[in-house]
Amino acid sequence: MLDYLKSYWTLRWTQQRQFHPIPSNITRHFVKTAAGDIELLVAEPTRRSPEAAPIFFVHGGNGHATVWLEWMTHLAETYGARTYAYSLRNHGASFSVSYFRMVWLTSLDDLASDLSNAVLEATSREGQAPIIVAHSSGGGLSQYILSKGTVKARALALVGAVPHFGNVHVYFNWFTRIDRWFMLRNFAHFCHPNSGLNTDRLVYNAFFGHEYPLSEVTEFRKWMANYECMWWPYSMGGSGFSIKTRKWLSPVAILRNIVKWTGAEDKVLVMIGTEDLMMGGTERRMVQEFQEGVRTLQSEKKLDIDVAKENLAIEKVDKYVTEARQGGVRLVEVLNAGHHTQNDVQWKEACEALRRFAEQA
Repeated sequence: MLDYLKSYWTLRWTQQRQFHPIPSNITRHFVKTAAGDIELLVAEPTRRSPEAAPIFFVHGGNGHATVWLEWMTHLAETYGARTYAYSLRNHGASFSVSYFRMVWLTSLDDLASDLSNAVLEATSREGQAPIIVAHSSGGGLSQYILSKGTVKARALALVGAVPHFGNVHVYFNWFTRIDRWFMLRNFAHFCHPNSGLNTDRLVYNAFFGHEYPLSEVTEFRKWMANYECMWWPYSMGGSGFSIKTRKWLSPVAILRNIVKWTGAEDKVLVMIGTEDLMMGGTERRMVQEFQEGVRTLQSEKKLDIDVAKENLAIEKVDKYVTEARQGGVRLVEVLNAGHHTQNDVQWKEACEALRRFAEQA
């Protein structure tokens, strides 16, 4: 505990734009918005497939566009469409925001505007809605803009994502499964947003599974945002007294803005690492309620598809991945992966599961 209190001196109170190195097949662009320039990475595929839809990656808290480099590089070789990744304000190479303004004066709608502008830019470039792949708090943000109808998506993949029923479980899990000293340390750190992530060990415990080398966390931390918008998580709590019955967004409202349904494909993917201590335990409710949302649209004659009501049949795909699909929704569990499945040891197997989903969507 003493070491963690000493780590106060590693906290940062300013943020500069960070230009992470990128491979030659990926180019960095900027989307101009009224607030500032938003970083947008674009990866060109080695082969083009007219059937393949573009993919748009959305990072989570303290993240940035380049947390998706492994998946973007792999998909450039194995998937037939462009992939995109953006950075929120004060993340990656997007415009910087002062500490107090970012932490306490930036709203969820401000962040939603950044994401919407970037997705609309990709949609304009492609002439079609992309598959949105969203991680952690970025998953909550993506479902938020879809529920509002700000953007359209070809399909939605939620990777260790804040679920549509809110993020209260995140704090419960963090305080009980990841870091029992969180509250005391956060108080000693003057409530700095990165108090719980300001050492390699804390980041390792929160983000990775046991197979990931602790020695690689230092480089990973180097590119994390120095502080985070607190209204991002606070605005996604939802309402209700029980985690099991808590509500925030409507799956039906989200599904209404997913396009090009034919009835044969899965349109929602829920991916979780079996060692995701933060989001683990929410995936079954997510799948069930999205399936119920598909059935609701079917009953309204919005969809002409047959939605089975049987239990999910789990199928082992490879050493790390199990998959199950039913009624337009797919569940993927990645063995031994932590919260940052896209950066963990099992990233390639997880990316292949995403590719299979994207190719049929």
